[in-house]
Amino acid sequence: MPQKGWLSVLFCTEGTYPFFPGGVSSWCQTLIEGLEDIDFHIISVIGNQNVEILYDLPPNVKSLYAVPLWNIEEPFGYTNGCTIKHAKLKKSKTSEAIIEDKFIPLFIHFLDGIENKNINLFDYALIFSEMNSYFENYDYSNTMLSKPVWETFKKTIYEKYVKYNTIYSNDEIPTLYDLTTCMQWLFHLLIVLNIPIPRTDLVHSSVAAFTSLPGIISKLRYKVPFLLTEHGVYLRERYYAISVSDIPYFSKRFLINLTSLIARLSYEMADQISPVCKFNTKWEKYFGADENKIKVIYNGIDPNVFVPMRKPHKFKEVPVVTVVGKVVPFKDIESAIKAAKIVKDRFPNVLFLEYGSLDEDVDYYNKCKKLVKDLNLTETFIFKGHKTNNPYEIYNQGDITLLTSISEGHPYTIIESLSCERPVVATDVGGIPEVLEGCGLIVQPKDYEAIAQALIELLNNRELSEELGKKGREKVKKEFDIEKNLRLYEISYRSLVDPSFAASKSKFVSENIILKNLIKDYRERFNEHR
Repeated sequence: MPQKGWLSVLFCTEGTYPFFPGGVSSWCQTLIEGLEDIDFHIISVIGNQNVEILYDLPPNVKSLYAVPLWNIEEPFGYTNGCTIKHAKLKKSKTSEAIIEDKFIPLFIHFLDGIENKNINLFDYALIFSEMNSYFENYDYSNTMLSKPVWETFKKTIYEKYVKYNTIYSNDEIPTLYDLTTCMQWLFHLLIVLNIPIPRTDLVHSSVAAFTSLPGIISKLRYKVPFLLTEHGVYLRERYYAISVSDIPYFSKRFLINLTSLIARLSYEMADQISPVCKFNTKWEKYFGADENKIKVIYNGIDPNVFVPMRKPHKFKEVPVVTVVGKVVPFKDIESAIKAAKIVKDRFPNVLFLEYGSLDEDVDYYNKCKKLVKDLNLTETFIFKGHKTNNPYEIYNQGDITLLTSISEGHPYTIIESLSCERPVVATDVGGIPEVLEGCGLIVQPKDYEAIAQALIELLNNRELSEELGKKGREKVKKEFDIEKNLRLYEISYRSLVDPSFAASKSKFVSENIILKNLIKDYRERFNEHR
């Protein structure tokens, strides 16, 4: 494959870039733009095909492959890039005899790993690679919807529960409805195995989820290194989402075990795991990640873009709390609303301005709107929708930024706000304490009374508020500057591709002046690749 850049990267995303807004998508765009001499080939796993690209793709994005998992009848049109003629040929070749002979042994092995925690994870990487090779030659739908696959699934899964019936209660044993539901999930979630995988020099996945599978297969097939970044802890967030969902116990258990298998496999196969905060490392190590692979790379922003400005004149005499985050349960907007009620009793003209997507969980958004109405806050708590094109304006129109999440990684909201010298009140989750130590107020999640009191303290004490804001901006410039972030990723790429470079650098470099010297030196060494 002819390359213009010195390196080609298969970049794998899920539910984010370039189709959806948010912190991870912004990180993707910044990374690709910042590493302009590297070619990127993107595989983006999305919910369905009815979405549009929201970002202007930089010129070093050489290909984009969208993989919709849901609301499709024939995945070949979206996932394997073959012609209709080739697709028909694959269908004609996919007989029950072929499925029984070539796919069922792989499928049985795969199903065993969903319940068995003591599996050899490398063997499972090989199984997924073989399944991908199978789908290069045979039809995905004809296989996954076939009688042999369905009968194998029922027999393999159900027998485990019959065999171990002394462990499980009757309501934990799967019903036919449970089995049907779980098989439908597999049909959609494993569509990522039906895609062509371009050959590149390195693979980078933005999450330890199903989108990691192409990267894992590429590592086995082409012997290339695999870098895994984690913004939040995908497995932790899936645990929460599944636990509160309205589905039967067996289906919850199946989905959690499947998600766990994929996450653990991602950790096992990654050559470098780079969470965006130290907090994530606890979960990664708990689920089997080798501590020696972990190198934290914090998110970064441009402090020359997020600069402090005066509040708009219309808000000059109005206390304004800025809430930035999509309206979904794990952002716990309800606690922000309840806190607003308490703050309003002390500051009657206070405004809470909430910026973030309103359509990712419409039921939750409606629930929040109802709470606003019930608490008589319709003129106080305002849903503004998506961020503007100039997000620094959002922070600068407020006095304080509020984040009430019950789960986070290393949120951009905080460092963007601090860079604008706006103090932050945030919950004690994820990597938030790592950022806010010495320059913000931290409260326990869901404790809306404590959240309210922290906001009141800062609104009452302008001197403290300004002090925290100034300390915050200094911390951002020192620790969370985007240039530092980009250079650490570039060094990671180069170290993984060229082990001799990694061996010559015994310390994971963090000082910017050293970084610049390293990059200059390494660009000279790799000049022949240009």
